[in-house]
Amino acid sequence: MLPPPGDSALRRGAAKSLLFATAGLVVGGLVAGPLGAAAGVSAVGAVRNTLRAKDGWAHPDPEVRAEAGKSATMAIFGLGITGMLGYYAWQHRYGEDD
Repeated sequence: MLPPPGDSALRRGAAKSLLFATAGLVVGGLVAGPLGAAAGVSAVGAVRNTLRAKDGWAHPDPEVRAEAGKSATMAIFGLGITGMLGYYAWQHRYGEDD
């Protein structure tokens, strides 16, 4: 869903997210194939969630802090998934074939 036409800050944020996700997909794909591409996109998502959590962590509004906690949780899971996919990609490319 696109943000409302008058809200250019949301559009810029969405454009940055799309740009970074594409960069993660391309770099990961070039380095380690499909698993690397998945790891790259996952890493970008985890970083974006980390930044979102950092911005709201000390906010006085409890709802904003709750959203920051959810973003931090998603960032932790995203980093775990990134590590797992990165490991599988590394093993597939450089590991010993049994």
